[in-house]
Amino acid sequence: MKHMPIHRIAGLGSGIVLDRILDWNPPRRDPPDLIMARQALDGRRLAEAERHLQRALDTAPDCAEVRTLMGLLHEQLGEHHAAYRCYRLALMLDREDTVASDGILRYCRRFGYDPGSKAINPCAEEPA
Repeated sequence: MKHMPIHRIAGLGSGIVLDRILDWNPPRRDPPDLIMARQALDGRRLAEAERHLQRALDTAPDCAEVRTLMGLLHEQLGEHHAAYRCYRLALMLDREDTVASDGILRYCRRFGYDPGSKAINPCAEEPA
């Protein structure tokens, strides 16, 4: 039996179309609690944001964005040390998290710490 290309079997026409379909990455789908937490934080509904973030933490404890949003929540509540801990953990999970990095900088300015210190900031550069 002669082998037929997969795109012909699937009825997709040319191989170029199939290549485009196979290379397609669907957009990121955030969990509903993460979406609701963002909306609640934007609307300054802090108790609601906390509920959604707690549920998001239960399902994705290693998600840097959840930790960052929790840091923003603590910061809005005036709980600066708790916010710092969240930002620090977020940066340990994702060194590219600019929101968490900005949160660390605000914390350092508020309390007089050196943001370039590895002991304070996990993204600080190593001394040359």
